[in-house]
Amino acid sequence: MNKQMIVGVLLGTAIATAGGAYAVHSSAPKVASVVSVTPITVAMNQQYASVTQVQLHSEPGAPRLASVVSSRPIIVAGRVREVCEDQLVTHQAPVQDQNQIAGTAAGAVIGGLLGNQVGGGDGKKVATAIGAIAGGVIGKNTQARHQQQQTYQTSETVCRDEREPDRTTGYDVTVSVDGQPQQLTLSYAPGDSLPVVDGELITNAKHAQQIIANMPPPLYNVSYRVGEQLGQATLDYAPEVGTEIPYEYGQLLTKPEQLANLKARENTVVAYNVMYQTDEGISEARMAQHPTGDTIKLKRGKPVEQ
Repeated sequence: MNKQMIVGVLLGTAIATAGGAYAVHSSAPKVASVVSVTPITVAMNQQYASVTQVQLHSEPGAPRLASVVSSRPIIVAGRVREVCEDQLVTHQAPVQDQNQIAGTAAGAVIGGLLGNQVGGGDGKKVATAIGAIAGGVIGKNTQARHQQQQTYQTSETVCRDEREPDRTTGYDVTVSVDGQPQQLTLSYAPGDSLPVVDGELITNAKHAQQIIANMPPPLYNVSYRVGEQLGQATLDYAPEVGTEIPYEYGQLLTKPEQLANLKARENTVVAYNVMYQTDEGISEARMAQHPTGDTIKLKRGKPVEQ
């Protein structure tokens, strides 16, 4: 072996030994001081999907519903007719003695006779006069009351105007079919919607009720965003655009049992946010386990799980 080859081998050996020593030194665990440890719970770590669009889901050829926008009754005013009927009408009997002279005279005589029975001399005369006057007034009033009670009845035809009740002859209805308004007249008041089958609006009341009764519950195509990721799901209700829905394992959590399970474990700790001090300053890292002491080991600058 020549001299140059020997020098090369020795030099290579020295460099390899130094490099290995450096690698061992740099990969050897270091220690950092723990500054703080914050638990990360399921609730803190929970992702949410933001609803961006909602559309009614429909199978090709399946019946769908058209919304009734308005329904106004068509009213025909009732006609006025004359109604006549026979009635008994009470009349005052004709009075022959309008001034009740007979009653006044009879009362005066009776009153005078009664007054004449009182006292004597001039007193008898005065009593007789007063009795005649009082008796005349009483007789007049008595005759007047008797005359008022004298009536007779006749049968007469009495007529009056009566208005028949207003009648509803139909309904002016506006329906939105695929976003386009349609005007139609129905003989009945529709509900909130009418069925559409093969593009045809079903207006027969009995047929429409049968179709609606047999339709499955509506489904909705819901588009959403999770961060930068877009997705779509079919739900049995229509959430408002902008609604935040819990998202986990690639799906929306909407069922009662899913939400109840999420609620039950929302305080469960899934990881820890650890802040630690090194010569270079303060850093933080997510760790699956809680540090057991005031220090943690670092390998290649990263915390080592214990």
